[in-house]
Amino acid sequence: MPLSTAAVSPNLDQFAQSAEKWVTPRSRSWRWSPTWPVWGFSCARTVGSWPSRSLLPRLATPFRESNVIKFYRLWVSAASSNFGDGLLRVLLPLLALAWGASGFEVSVVVASSYLPWLFGSLLIGVFVDRLNRSTIIRAANAIRVLATFALLAVTVADLASIPLLVALALVYGVAEVATDLSSQSAVSQVVENEQLESAYGRISVSQVVANTLVGPAVAGLLFGRTQAAVIGLICACYVVAGLSVPATPDSDQDSQKPWAPRQIWRELRIGVSAVTSHSWLRRAALSVGVMNFASGANAALLVTYAVSPGPLRLTTG
Repeated sequence: MPLSTAAVSPNLDQFAQSAEKWVTPRSRSWRWSPTWPVWGFSCARTVGSWPSRSLLPRLATPFRESNVIKFYRLWVSAASSNFGDGLLRVLLPLLALAWGASGFEVSVVVASSYLPWLFGSLLIGVFVDRLNRSTIIRAANAIRVLATFALLAVTVADLASIPLLVALALVYGVAEVATDLSSQSAVSQVVENEQLESAYGRISVSQVVANTLVGPAVAGLLFGRTQAAVIGLICACYVVAGLSVPATPDSDQDSQKPWAPRQIWRELRIGVSAVTSHSWLRRAALSVGVMNFASGANAALLVTYAVSPGPLRLTTG
């Protein structure tokens, strides 16, 4: 039975509780509700469906941002960030070739963007446990915006420099690790426990699709027309990712963790021991490592093989 237009309750919270009783399982309808002047249209969502049991109680308090909206903002931030990362996966090796890099130098540029995942993910995870997740995401995206402006300036001024490209790849890689780890950790702060599985799935799918499918394809199409367009789009992605991320609460347990180097080193050893001592985690880590190694090798070799003077002799123009 769809939600009826009942009288407005003086207390919005009480009205939300009474409105929820009218929402029955499997009911979906859009209706004009004069009792909701702030929102205009009210949506009766399926009880028990993701991302919340009912969207109505949360929409009934318009001045308090709901967890539903927070998750969608986090989702947009993660997808936009990974779309920019996917653009970089193709842009960096193509720029290196355009600047006259050899096959080895292209491999060094590509490897530089993957090294932070190999050597810095555990250390960055320690900082993610101690700091506010949304602050980390905003700071990482701000750093990437500045790095993208530097890359744009170098490209427009025609100041080709492979060492600079390697340094920027390292910066992008560190920021990517910090952003992705923080996004995954922030999910549990904006979603109820019974909805975590679905929320993590949506975040992971959007990251994979944007990073490995859509981003590289768009970068390849735009690079042949103008390099500045790809760089500008990357900058826009990171701006959107930084602005759309919601505020996340500070965890009392995490904020009380000590910053002593001995304690940080102890947590790093515990993390390594947890992975190496658990058979399933050990196999999963090895499998993911092999896949990432193959992905990085493919990113470096495919560009040098396809683009002139490679065997296929394709052009970027």
